[in-house]
Amino acid sequence: MHDDQRAVLTALRRRLTAEQDPRVLRDLAAALGELGVRNAELAPQAADALTALALPDTGRTAPGLRLAALVQLARCAPGRLPERTVEMAIGVMREAREAEGAAREDGVPAPETPTMISYLRWLKASHRGSVKAPWATDLLRELHYALEDRVAERFALLEDQLRSPDWGQRREAIDMSGLLLTGWRGPHEEPVRLLGEQLRETEPRIVRWAAAELERLYAIGGPAADSLAGRVAAGPGSPTQAQWNETSYGAVLSALAVQGDARAVPGLAEVLRFGHVPEELGDWIDRMGREEAAALLPVLLRRLSWIDPEDRPERTGFLLEAVAATGSAEPVTPVLRLLRTSGTGGARVRGAALRALARLGATAQEALPELRELVRDSDPRHRVDAAAALWSVGGETDVALSALSESLRAERWFHRHDAMRVIARMGTEAAGLLPDLRRLQESPEENGGWVAGTLAVALWQAGRDPEESMPALLHAWSEHRDNRPDVAEVWARMGPAAAPAVPLLRQELAAARRYDNTGGTARNRYRCANDEQLLRHGRAVIEQCGGR
Repeated sequence: MHDDQRAVLTALRRRLTAEQDPRVLRDLAAALGELGVRNAELAPQAADALTALALPDTGRTAPGLRLAALVQLARCAPGRLPERTVEMAIGVMREAREAEGAAREDGVPAPETPTMISYLRWLKASHRGSVKAPWATDLLRELHYALEDRVAERFALLEDQLRSPDWGQRREAIDMSGLLLTGWRGPHEEPVRLLGEQLRETEPRIVRWAAAELERLYAIGGPAADSLAGRVAAGPGSPTQAQWNETSYGAVLSALAVQGDARAVPGLAEVLRFGHVPEELGDWIDRMGREEAAALLPVLLRRLSWIDPEDRPERTGFLLEAVAATGSAEPVTPVLRLLRTSGTGGARVRGAALRALARLGATAQEALPELRELVRDSDPRHRVDAAAALWSVGGETDVALSALSESLRAERWFHRHDAMRVIARMGTEAAGLLPDLRRLQESPEENGGWVAGTLAVALWQAGRDPEESMPALLHAWSEHRDNRPDVAEVWARMGPAAAPAVPLLRQELAAARRYDNTGGTARNRYRCANDEQLLRHGRAVIEQCGGR
């Protein structure tokens, strides 16, 4: 707010020479960094002062001050960071672990007052557990954010935190690992393994936190699989509960199951007898082998036979998706029973049953009369799902295409979007709908955002014409980041015809951040699995095009 920022800089530097309180010194460093960020002309002088604070041979050796100075250098003058930044930060953390006291530096007791502020401080300290110096973990988190895309340094810091003997510091590292591993491309194997090591803890909160992050990291979670399986094999430790997913055992079981690991099957078969049915259960089963999936079918069918779809339409939908994912023909009869469900929950359950029949395919021939009726249903949602099932179960392509063509003209965009996804699955059998797709492509209102990606994929799958599809795919790539994994998969199928996409893919693969990471310092978690798909297909395209 001061008119003369140069005078502010002078005042801050003057105060640094006289101040003794370590907390105030850290705040002075933060003020210098903020001044350098806001005023590019003053950034070099602010960096000079911060460099003097960061280097331990200047007499200012308080660990918190050195780390605070490193954080602010990374913010306002990253080029001035010492080469040993990571080693220095790790050294500070080790010093902090050796410090006495749970929440205060230099042995000064914290004042206790009967106020809300006092209570909130206590609550924060309780949340952190045994952190010896909370300021250290605060500053290290700030250093992570300030380092941004310097992944080598950030991953090295994370590994040291995960090895800390102080579980409070490891709790902070677990939270940071979720952000860093899902949001940045880096050497993930060792951090993921160390995250798995946290499952050996006796503290159930640590186990639950680590497992929750590993569940999101399933696409790169292999290095932690043995640790997860070991914890699952030890059993729940107490009778399983209806809300088993909220326990530390349930978190570990989910993290193993999401990888499609066969070692999760016995545990899943037990908890699914009566407990919570995860929304993602069908995806978990999709990643399993046929034998493992078949082992879960009896308990799933039993749950379906008991359930009241009127009372539990959402859970019924999850179960329908799961039984269809097993690839068995046994679910046809219960799925048909639920297809005929009517009442308040009927619409949701009917849609789930139609999607299940589409996956069951030709084994569900007895459903054809209902499918032919529903494909003419006035509800566009049922029309699209019924068309997909009719094509998959009975091969009645003409009727399905007629319903999909009508859906491509539906008033609501998500009905058109669902129709395009079905067309993409049908492939060249849906070539008769290419004129409809071209009409949508020519309309800027219909060919924008992430819908552009669905349209471009449908155009390629139905026509398989690289010359026609490439402009639509390039448009979808630039129109929305969420389109990139699916677009890259199409280019990988094109082979050498995808050469025009190589420069874009090279640029994408060179980025430190995952494709959907646009920044942020909240507890964001990004779509790691989709990014790994993008990287895999991008590399395949470049290889197929001779590295051009």
